[in-house]
Amino acid sequence: MVQHGRCNANEWIFDSGTSSHMCREKAILKEAKEVSDSVAVANSMETPVVAKGNVTIKVDVGGATEILDVSEVLCIPDLAMNLLSVHKICSRGHRVVFTNDVCKVIDRSGHVVAVGEQQGGLYRLRQSGRNVTCMTAPKEDIG
Repeated sequence: MVQHGRCNANEWIFDSGTSSHMCREKAILKEAKEVSDSVAVANSMETPVVAKGNVTIKVDVGGATEILDVSEVLCIPDLAMNLLSVHKICSRGHRVVFTNDVCKVIDRSGHVVAVGEQQGGLYRLRQSGRNVTCMTAPKEDIG
């Protein structure tokens, strides 16, 4: 992946080229389990996976704050940015629709559950506030 623009540690980027959700910081994982594994990244290099868990994210959908539960997130400290796997989202029965300016995650019932805004060639998840790591009843599980 070519990075255009700067991403902060809490920002999430929609990625159609990865098969798993990935984050940079283990601290944002709920129910984190240490693992000793590796994945091949865009430059075909192997990079270590140190943990796997779930992440809960507050998102802005049409001005309303929604809660997303993202499961089976791999923690890879060497990543340049956090990645939401379009493949993983779609494998859970959701659709991801891209236009020039935005992408939308649409659940099985046709409701928009997350929105990404195109900035600098990347579709960045529209978040509401900071990541939430201790919610008990997430609104939508995108995978």
